[in-house]
Amino acid sequence: MMHTQIHVALMEKALWKEFDDHRNEMIITKIGRNLFPILEFAFKGLIEHQMYRIGITMEPTIFQKLKFTAGRWEKLDILEDLIPTNEVFFVKSGRELLHRGLKLEKLKLTNSKDAVQKNDQMIRVQSMRQYIPILNIYEDLPNGAHMQIGKYKFTETKFIAVTAYQSEKVKNLKVQKNKFAQGFREGVKSVQPPAKRPPSTTSSQSSPDSTLSSESSSDGQITGLRRIHNMILAITTVTLMGINGSFELITASFNNKYVHLKLTRLKNR
Repeated sequence: MMHTQIHVALMEKALWKEFDDHRNEMIITKIGRNLFPILEFAFKGLIEHQMYRIGITMEPTIFQKLKFTAGRWEKLDILEDLIPTNEVFFVKSGRELLHRGLKLEKLKLTNSKDAVQKNDQMIRVQSMRQYIPILNIYEDLPNGAHMQIGKYKFTETKFIAVTAYQSEKVKNLKVQKNKFAQGFREGVKSVQPPAKRPPSTTSSQSSPDSTLSSESSSDGQITGLRRIHNMILAITTVTLMGINGSFELITASFNNKYVHLKLTRLKNR
């Protein structure tokens, strides 16, 4: 017997409606993919001290497979057996459901039977099929049995399961609305700040990507500079620390790709 006094409301209904207007698509993968928008519900009419079992499953709305052609979805005449979808469960008290509702952030869709067996928040669906989420409410009985007391679905939440987005409108909407959709954003590249160079004291062992490389001086100990492009040198007296002592840069010239240095050894201090 259904408890007609229980009311369930879909949260973010306007967002779901926006996606539904473009025939929403949900990505499915073997390892599972989260839904967006996220299913979230508010409840009224539950008994606070009662324990409830909330079941979520996916119900096919169209029995034929679909194909995206010329910017629109069409039914195919090909008959293919439907794989029954599983149901995932969440045990909550009436008090928790009334005050916090139920947000299914970890619920995922997959096309793998193995994934369902490994994860209790994974629902298996088939690609190129349209589904609608179903929320079932069960009451836990003292003898351990469960009695179904409610079944709810919201037309705005129907979607087509795909392994890659077919509609550019849906894809763009996901990018706009979902802050986690970084993988679909185009033209956004991660800019890494340049690595800080070490202090002026140089080493004869430079890193592979450094613009500094070892060059032999008269005593083979000075680390030189090479392959410096398109620059004008303003030279002042600079003290460079070498392995065998200090050297003073007194003249420099720029010729094509190389900087030529003239160094004199300073007396030990």
